[in-house]
Amino acid sequence: MPSGKPALARLFATTACTLAATVVATGAAAAEDKLDSGMLEEIIVSARYRDESVQTTPIAITALSANSLEEKGISNVESLGAAVPNTFIVVGAAGTAGAPTVSMRGVTQSDFMFSFEPGVAVYIDDIYRPHLLGSDLDLVDIDRVEVLRGPQGTLFGKNSMGGAIRIFSKKPAGTDAGFFEVAAGNQGRMDFKGSFDVAITDNLFMRLSGASKHIDGYVKLVDFVCQMRANGTPGQIPPGVTSHAYAGNGDCVVGNEGEEDLKAGRAMFRFVPSDKAEFTLAVDKTNSDRTVTPDVTIATISQTNAVAQGFIPPTGTWDNRYLAPDRYTSYAWPNSPNVNSLSEWGIAGTGSYQFNEHLRAKVIVGHRAYDSASSFNADASPLGIIQNWNPVHHTQDSYEFQLSGEAFNDKLAWTTGGYYFSGDTHLGGHIIYTTLSFDQDDDFTDENKSAFAHAVYDLTDALSVTAGLRYSKNEKAFKFHHLGISTETFKNTFADSRTDWTVGVNYQFTDDVMAYATIATGYRPGGVNPRPITVPNQLLPFEGEEMTSYEVGVKSQFLDNRLRLNMAAFYMDYTSHLSQGTLKECVDSQPVKPYLPTDACPPDTLLLDDGNGGFFQLALPWFSYFNDKASIHGFELEAAFEPIKGLLMDGTVGYNHFESKFKDKTSPAYRDPANLPQPEWNISAGLQYAIAALGGSVTPRLDATYQSKMTYSGVLALPYDPRFGLTGQDAYNLTATPSRTLFNARIAYATDGGNWNASLAVTNLFNKFYWQNKFDLSGLVVSGIPSRPREWVITVRRNFK
Repeated sequence: MPSGKPALARLFATTACTLAATVVATGAAAAEDKLDSGMLEEIIVSARYRDESVQTTPIAITALSANSLEEKGISNVESLGAAVPNTFIVVGAAGTAGAPTVSMRGVTQSDFMFSFEPGVAVYIDDIYRPHLLGSDLDLVDIDRVEVLRGPQGTLFGKNSMGGAIRIFSKKPAGTDAGFFEVAAGNQGRMDFKGSFDVAITDNLFMRLSGASKHIDGYVKLVDFVCQMRANGTPGQIPPGVTSHAYAGNGDCVVGNEGEEDLKAGRAMFRFVPSDKAEFTLAVDKTNSDRTVTPDVTIATISQTNAVAQGFIPPTGTWDNRYLAPDRYTSYAWPNSPNVNSLSEWGIAGTGSYQFNEHLRAKVIVGHRAYDSASSFNADASPLGIIQNWNPVHHTQDSYEFQLSGEAFNDKLAWTTGGYYFSGDTHLGGHIIYTTLSFDQDDDFTDENKSAFAHAVYDLTDALSVTAGLRYSKNEKAFKFHHLGISTETFKNTFADSRTDWTVGVNYQFTDDVMAYATIATGYRPGGVNPRPITVPNQLLPFEGEEMTSYEVGVKSQFLDNRLRLNMAAFYMDYTSHLSQGTLKECVDSQPVKPYLPTDACPPDTLLLDDGNGGFFQLALPWFSYFNDKASIHGFELEAAFEPIKGLLMDGTVGYNHFESKFKDKTSPAYRDPANLPQPEWNISAGLQYAIAALGGSVTPRLDATYQSKMTYSGVLALPYDPRFGLTGQDAYNLTATPSRTLFNARIAYATDGGNWNASLAVTNLFNKFYWQNKFDLSGLVVSGIPSRPREWVITVRRNFK
């Protein structure tokens, strides 16, 4: 496909032609037939710090109400990716401590380590979450979700280069209303949810919400020694591998992966002393106890390469005997506890005051803390060559002040303010890394100060211009102390400042058709390499990312708001793009320098005794970070159509294409075009029809989602990892995740008045197997997270009004 700005021009032209054809066709249809039905749901958003319809907001934004979330089966942040164009959210590889991969328009981040900023900002009730870890939130008692695509740096200043996901809880209203919901399904599924809204006094309201969720693990952990003996092949057991304790039921199962047990609660208070003032205070607590993220071996590195890289001595054994017998079984029993847990709590307060008709102020204050613990067997085998135990403690405080108003006979709407964020994170735990064994005692600090201003001016009733500016200052520090490698503590810092801006114009052609164009900058701060193996050689700062984004879009609705079409096309020009690659350090060789994984180490590399009269060189993988120039272009389409009352069709299309402008194939910064960190295409389609029946309505719904292939080898310069001894298509298929189409189905019943609701929902309707994610950065194996099998759940809900 052609790339660069000429391609963008063709893309814009194609979008404009498509829109023109659609307007003509739908206008003709409207003239011929006036359908008698209700209109599509209108959602009010606050993406520009004021309440306005999503259809008149000149931003590429997907807004989902609580009703839409329920109909589409969206229960957490991860499942948002199926309903939002150019959004890719998937459970992270096992090595990411359970943190999800969150990408939008090709801006991606999958590394949970705390030196890195998310590419997409996640906010809950306007409180920013600075880490991928813990950002896959369950959506409990939610009013709406707003997903803003493209740089939002002048309004949401911290790390919203790819976009922002804003989650809003339902506010107390004093209605004495609530609900209770119970759900049960296969895989041991059992959920409880509830909420109640009550007036304490005439102007003080409280809303209590709670949830409990359990689902069994779906990947078996099998004792390798036991299984080899049960198979009658004890000769497959290498020396030194011993049996773990197991239940003794004859199936050699010692545990599972992927089990989840969650409990969450929130209390929110809202005080309205007058028609000018409002204050809210919310306290929440979540405990998520999971077993380790599923991680099943797909292929092992060749014996020759394992020895050459120093993973095992020449007399070691590394071959395909450690491949599990099926895709839902793993021999990777961890030496650390089989947990992937998160315990989190937070308190947030918001206060707003309306000075007069044209001036208001708002203050948002938040404190959050979490403790997390996870284990990871990176070689996914019973040998335990690479073992991670990662307990994490994090605290953060944030403060934001906004002053907004209108001027010049309400032609100018403006907002200005300031923001402060401070975070402290400690990473501990024991690490076994081939021949190394050490205890982590690492501290990360992150501070951000910013000031911003944003304005919209109506030149005419139809034509408006937008401008925004934000200045940000960032300071980070990384204290590195690995007892077992060195008794010393090393520290390095990163600091920068940045001014971002946006300009835009939008024109309301009719009450139902609006077009807009924007130019905006975005950035992500850099940091300090969070995984130095030897120090201080690798404890180095790395630069962040900077881009300029160009976007045009059209928002339209026809047939008395029964047909809605929103389109956008974009081009994002990276002046600095960060990529992660895998090099290696030949330990004790001089001079110290990084080598490609396929390079031979020099003769003076440290030799280790192999225990059998021989020696082998010590070479350790080195996670390295490169900045280059790149671009991403693409387009998006969202559509919804209700031709008759009760019949709803909706769908999305997203396309993005990443191109690195670094063309030197001999450099470790070169990235092969076949390395795709986000699928280029994602498409969704849904169909539902509400039928009057049984004193209420029955609504069946079918959803389909498509995702194109993706692959992201740890060796950036190739579309595959050559250390696995494969070439060509076989090697490519090893790390590629093929394209897939999935179906979900749901049938719901609601009584007239809505007091009772019941539904049967099925995910992965046709029980399709696929790899959710793959991981090859250990250098020993390619492993993957298998798809969840077909699952069903029956839900019954009682609403109290």
